[in-house]
Amino acid sequence: MAGDEILANPKVLSDFSPVVRFYCWIPSAVSLGVHQSANAVDHDKCTEHGWDIVRRPTGGRALLHHRDLSYSVTLAGGSESPHRLKDIYEAVAKAWIETFAKFGLVAELVQSGRGSHEGTAHLRDGLCLDSRVRGELISSGKKIAAAAQRVYAQTLLQHGSVIMTGDVSAIADTLPIDETAKNIAASNLRLSSISICELINRELDTFDLIEAAIDPFERHLNFEFVTDCIHEHELEAIHERRPFHDIHSAHQILPMVVNA
Repeated sequence: MAGDEILANPKVLSDFSPVVRFYCWIPSAVSLGVHQSANAVDHDKCTEHGWDIVRRPTGGRALLHHRDLSYSVTLAGGSESPHRLKDIYEAVAKAWIETFAKFGLVAELVQSGRGSHEGTAHLRDGLCLDSRVRGELISSGKKIAAAAQRVYAQTLLQHGSVIMTGDVSAIADTLPIDETAKNIAASNLRLSSISICELINRELDTFDLIEAAIDPFERHLNFEFVTDCIHEHELEAIHERRPFHDIHSAHQILPMVVNA
């Protein structure tokens, strides 16, 4: 996510403009929204599970990146283009809806709610999967993909996470609350969110999902995908911005770079 923040720099983005990245996490990590307290989760519990803690440059609540597919969209058009926020949320959502349909999954966009990019107090605490905000995706009444934005002066960054598989309630164990409250939180998470593999009742390879997403992303965002890698000077800048942890296996990072 430090890499996404670097790419949101207008000087860097001007070399690519725009950029879409798909990535998974090694090791797994809990990401905190830009406005969340570092104490929103129990650090000892995260260590016990082998999970890093990182801070997103975008808003929203705590989210576990364990068996998900994360993505980012970075493009020019910052605070001077307020209508771009909704447009990008909807374009990305439509791309994912078409992608999921290829695997027999019907999804819909959350239209109402206050966007997590706003950083309002009600979004600063708690867990991402236990809330719904504009731009996120639901299926069968449950959240399957989270989204959050950050508007800079000249650029816009959108983060998202598709729940691929696994226990959606696992992050509840990291909350700084007693066991009874954790059990309630875990139950709420299972009621409010679900993985796409559970919905389609079969395993789905992450790379197959990415491959299926390329054409819908190209059409709805008017991009043409060109694969590139993070360069040495960008890696150096990423290392300088890491808030809580060291970069792991940085040489393996391979973003999807797209040119309009």
